[in-house]
Amino acid sequence: LFLKFVYFFFLFKLGSSAREFNELDLSPNLFTELPIIQICNFSNLFLLDLSDNKITNMTNRFSQLSCLRFLKRLDLSFNNISSGLISSDFDDFFGYDLVYLNLNNNQIPLVETQ
Repeated sequence: LFLKFVYFFFLFKLGSSAREFNELDLSPNLFTELPIIQICNFSNLFLLDLSDNKITNMTNRFSQLSCLRFLKRLDLSFNNISSGLISSDFDDFFGYDLVYLNLNNNQIPLVETQ
């Protein structure tokens, strides 16, 4: 658990290029929010697994992931997401090639349409 988190943040200090990665598995960890600045350095990702963390709020966060223009699979299952989602949160994000979004086992009360 702790080692994976440490490895993620020390990749850059060891000289690895984040752009070389196309899959990033950060599950399980203790993230309470998206580490968006660090994740956006992995611009060639097609799979991002943030399942089994402690993320609580995704309102207005999906648009921040638009930096991952090749992302096809996003797993946010088994978090603590308890904020409602607004359909416009996905406008920029789903304009790309995302084909899989897993939000299972959260406490999302509703998805509002605008």
